Amino acid sequence: MTRTMRYVAAVGCITCVAVALFAYARTRNVIVLNNASGQTVVSMVITVRGDEVEFGELATGDTAAEHFAIHTDSSFEVTGELADGTPVRGSFGYVTNGMYGETATFSVQPDGSVVFDQR
Repeated sequence: MTRTMRYVAAVGCITCVAVALFAYARTRNVIVLNNASGQTVVSMVITVRGDEVEFGELATGDTAAEHFAIHTDSSFEVTGELADGTPVRGSFGYVTNGMYGETATFSVQPDGSVVFDQR
């Protein structure tokens, strides 16, 4: 194999890996939790068809993100608590098997309500 052929093969391999990584990143589903409550979120669990995504304490103004999988049709079930004991509860959105690259954003408000956005 000549030097030029090795170079072309190496560039081709690097390009394939880069495209695969880009495609993988675009198909991952993400839950984003934003604490706009003015106090610490002491616990938060967001469940998607039985799969729990747990968030630890989240200081006011902070944001956390976790990946999630979609195995079947479902909604997001939210269960949590603010530092003063205010419960955070709700059912939001809809996902179905075959959806990729979804971002579900949950913004916790001072009264424990949640503003939800899904893209």
